Amino acid sequence: MRERTRRRHIAALGLDFGTLVELFLHGVAPVVAAAAALLAVKDKWIALTTLLACLPALAKWIGFVAFFIAIMIYGF
Repeated sequence: MRERTRRRHIAALGLDFGTLVELFLHGVAPVVAAAAALLAVKDKWIALTTLLACLPALAKWIGFVAFFIAIMIYGF
């Protein structure tokens, strides 16, 4: 039963914006956070470290801004 549910969930993944954001937040963001932590510990490239640390939050804000623009254009 679990295998069938998992297959349906994997098959439901598409290339829409929500799926791409989720893949970024669960796949890329932890690697970026580890890189930012390593750079912070080594005390090198502080500006890059700050940008990498803020990247997941920026990704969430981009989604909010896109949603807000869509509401402003089309309304509900």
